[in-house]
Amino acid sequence: MVSKKLKEQFQQKPFNDNIEQKNKLSQLIATRKNREEKRIKSITEEKRREQVIKWTSFYRRNWNLYAAHRLKLHLHPFQHIMIYFIGVSQVWWGIASKQIYCLGQYEV
Repeated sequence: MVSKKLKEQFQQKPFNDNIEQKNKLSQLIATRKNREEKRIKSITEEKRREQVIKWTSFYRRNWNLYAAHRLKLHLHPFQHIMIYFIGVSQVWWGIASKQIYCLGQYEV
């Protein structure tokens, strides 16, 4: 004999009548949408090239930020200023004291 519980499990109610199934389905759809939105989307070669040009231009203008972010160097505020001026100047003189080496003249 088949038990009553087994009969109930196999005799499913129509989808429209079962509210729990609707909720589960809507939750499943919502989680799938969230995953799709968070998924890393591939970009076209042209878009990638544009992004590379933008970041290259940014870091060429801001050597101090390149050193801090990409090279992960810990820079003091005066070092940020000095590196920035090295990047934007044609001729730069750096005079330092208190155990910091004199950087001398650099031509870019």
